[in-house]
Amino acid sequence: MRNVKYLIEEIREATENQDVSEFSGIQDREILRYINDAQERIQSEIVKKSPKVFTKEVIIDVDGSEYYDLPYDILLGNKITDVKYRYTPSSYWDRLEPDYVANNANLDLHDASPCTYIRLAGRIALRPRPRRGQLRVTYVANIPSLDLGRGVVTASSVDADSNLLSLTLNTVNLDVDALARRSYLTIVNVHGDILLDQVKFDNIDAGTGVVTLASNPAVTVPLLNGVIVSGKKTSTHSSLDELIERYLIGYANMKVLQRDGSQEFQIQFQLVQIMEQEIVDSYAGISDDIALIPDIDEGFDEF
Repeated sequence: MRNVKYLIEEIREATENQDVSEFSGIQDREILRYINDAQERIQSEIVKKSPKVFTKEVIIDVDGSEYYDLPYDILLGNKITDVKYRYTPSSYWDRLEPDYVANNANLDLHDASPCTYIRLAGRIALRPRPRRGQLRVTYVANIPSLDLGRGVVTASSVDADSNLLSLTLNTVNLDVDALARRSYLTIVNVHGDILLDQVKFDNIDAGTGVVTLASNPAVTVPLLNGVIVSGKKTSTHSSLDELIERYLIGYANMKVLQRDGSQEFQIQFQLVQIMEQEIVDSYAGISDDIALIPDIDEGFDEF
């Protein structure tokens, strides 16, 4: 999908909102909010019909703890589709069944495998509680939110463990005000691919471009010339299919027309509803795999 700045340009042209200043007209941040609202809505509608479209997997080491943290980007804090456990790396994965929070009683450690899991806000508990092993959690992930590029990385350094130590941004066109609205930033490349996310910071010096970091995330790729966007997991390009671009634009057009009090709002509203239904129906038809005909008669080989 195209960079979100081009989507904003197209929305301005379609709604005749190209004249904008600091004190008049609809600001970019408002149109950007409409686009993000559209993205969140269409993902939610797709998940209702096909919950496995946006799934990811994570391996969690089991060490006897009462609770284990779920990935930060999990939808709604606990949207899990499957949990499997194995005692050793050579063991088979056994599926765990979901359980109720009411059964979340304190249990002693066991050497046996757990049978169930309990979902909490951002955490998971195993019952019975094993001493060791691994969890393979399949979950529905939030897609990255969208933002305009707010700066460019000119320098960075890491420690011996490849954790980020320092970060400096180009002061030309650096939008400190936009970044300061949120305490996290993300670094992406020119194509919107995330290079580093969850970068928590305390301050950005507008004069020097030096970022005062509040966290030291692990760096796996070079950050030089990376584009800075605001938020914990954000990009300049939507990770949705390109066919959904027209929906994001249409939805934002609708909200701008509504904001302007235009008589075209109702027509645009109907068009957006049609597009939304078409997209959801398309994803609803996606199958996870080929479904084989089950062998019902276990004694078929006797004939």
